Order: sequence, then structure tokens, then C-alpha cells
Amino acid sequence: MKLKHRGKGKIIKWVSITKYKYVGKVEIEGEIWYKARISRLNEWYNYYSDIKEAAKAVDIKLIENGFEPINILKKQKSSLL
Repeated sequence: MKLKHRGKGKIIKWVSITKYKYVGKVEIEGEIWYKARISRLNEWYNYYSDIKEAAKAVDIKLIENGFEPINILKKQKSSLL
């Protein structure tokens, strides 16, 4: 589930890194969330309740911007021989 309200005044505390690239674990008002963040893409970020959703979102954002996926999604093999 994606965090819908990133409103001002919420206390966000960094908890730890994760095994996925560009995904960190944060605590927002006592709840654990996963922050998908790619600073080289104009500081893009979103919060997710599931670590795999966050990692997949990172991969999708990388693909949308012409980069290879690095976490969950795999590069599509070319069927041209």
C-alpha cells in the first residue's frame, strides 16, 4: 500500500537500509514504511508499506527513465535471433 498523505508535520525517522537498492526503511508516526527514493531522477520518492512494492516501484521508475531494472524486475530478453 502506498502512503497517501505525505503532509507536513509528520515525523519521519530513518531506521535502516534494506537489501534493495534505493529502498530504505523509515518510521512515520510509529509505523514502519519503506521509502523508494532515486535522487538522480529529480529527487523522486514514495513511501510503501511493503518492501517488495517499494523495490518494484524503483525498478519501474528506472525503466520509465531509460535505465535497467536492478531490484525485482528483470531485463527482458530479446526474442530477435
